[in-house]
Amino acid sequence: MLAGYASARMFPQGWVSFALTILGGTCFVLALLQRIHRVGELIPILLRSRLLVASVCALLCLTSRLYYQETEHTLMPPSLSLEQEEKAVLLQRLGTATEREGWDVQLVSGTHQGKTLRLYTQTHLHPSIGDTLVLSLERLRPLTSYSNQHSYQSYLLSQGIVATGRTSILSLRATGSSKLFFSHTSLFFLRYRELLLQHVHELRLSPYAETLLVGITLGYIPRDDAGKQLRSEFTSGGVAHLLAVSGFHLAVVVGAIGYILSHLPGIRRRQRLCWVILLLCAWCFTLVTGCAIPTVRAAAMLSLYYGARMLGRPASLPEIIALPALFQLLLNPMSILSASMPLTYLAILSIHLFYRPIYLSVGKIRSKLIGTLWGILALTLSVQPLLLPLSLYLFGYSSLSFLFTALPLTLLASLLIPTFLIVLLLLALGLSIAQPCLSLLEWATQMMHSLANAYSSLPFLQIHYTLTLPQLLLIYTLLILGLIALRLHREKQKTW
Repeated sequence: MLAGYASARMFPQGWVSFALTILGGTCFVLALLQRIHRVGELIPILLRSRLLVASVCALLCLTSRLYYQETEHTLMPPSLSLEQEEKAVLLQRLGTATEREGWDVQLVSGTHQGKTLRLYTQTHLHPSIGDTLVLSLERLRPLTSYSNQHSYQSYLLSQGIVATGRTSILSLRATGSSKLFFSHTSLFFLRYRELLLQHVHELRLSPYAETLLVGITLGYIPRDDAGKQLRSEFTSGGVAHLLAVSGFHLAVVVGAIGYILSHLPGIRRRQRLCWVILLLCAWCFTLVTGCAIPTVRAAAMLSLYYGARMLGRPASLPEIIALPALFQLLLNPMSILSASMPLTYLAILSIHLFYRPIYLSVGKIRSKLIGTLWGILALTLSVQPLLLPLSLYLFGYSSLSFLFTALPLTLLASLLIPTFLIVLLLLALGLSIAQPCLSLLEWATQMMHSLANAYSSLPFLQIHYTLTLPQLLLIYTLLILGLIALRLHREKQKTW
């Protein structure tokens, strides 16, 4: 599937599809000829099986390629003619710093029903997520007009957006939360996140503290000045992954809930019930934080792991990694253009390959505390072999400040995430938060602010270099060859 998607992206010419068709058909015909003329011989049987495998692979690659091209054609039609007035559902707010507010909306009427638009408007109305709007469209710009802005065009494609523009609201029809829960469950959770954001705003925290806490717990960072400052600081500090709600955040949430459940007498002895509760909490957290690619990947992997445990089957890592990726690429082929997709899956693969060798490189650690701290640092280091080259390829920038900031900031984030989620739970129940607790949150966020900026000004820790695709593939090839050589060396030592 990845080969088909990549070929459609890099070589959209029709002759590639024709060549795949000829290759698949030829291999299949040769396999049939082998079966007819030579039955029962070992070599023809092996040859026939390999020809059939090659035929299936070529045809699957062709199918994936055609599926990708059809999806891209749907999102980037040669012409996009919309009515001046369109009915749409509000999907999310962008939180821009300008007077015009940014929205993502989905059309629910007309010939382009189901299409997603990114619109900017200036209005006194305040619709909620999931409400139905009648819009007057202005200055609509399809994706084909962004050919000179390739990165932004790819980003919009990965979000499923077909056009951008300006709009004004002609009328608004509110949608009840109960109806929204059954019709658009994901929008119901996003609306609930908006309600939590309003409660957080009433706490009167500093803009930096509010943006940071909401970002690491609810996955919402507005595109205003405070949001831009936060992203810039954490990127320079080498810990931008802490702002993107991902598997780390889900692991902290599930770990905290699991710790609480382990101390409840009625649940700790019922292991399967505990797993079901953890999965429900994991998917609720995923929905509230906006179903980002890394969080969906982590929740799906957790579901497969606990599902295998419930069925009494061993958990297989290749399937646990591959199946979420397969379903995400099937549901949204354009997600391959999102930086989150390769980053999140290569991070898991890199941890699987390098964490254990790095952790064991210092020998046996007797102290439990030192072992835990070294484990966090080893986890951070194990991600770099695959993600550092990819970051240079995608962004042309990476920071080595993580060597000094990753450990303390990860510990602070691990404490802040469950603490602030408890605060959100109390706010949802209508309870007030004591001022000492708010002061503690302010202090912790300012501590993270200081740590993130501590090493960002050191130029020798900042890498500014853009890798080309051949250079990236060469680095990964050398890494693979090095791992193969290391494994062969270890097997040779065992035989001696």
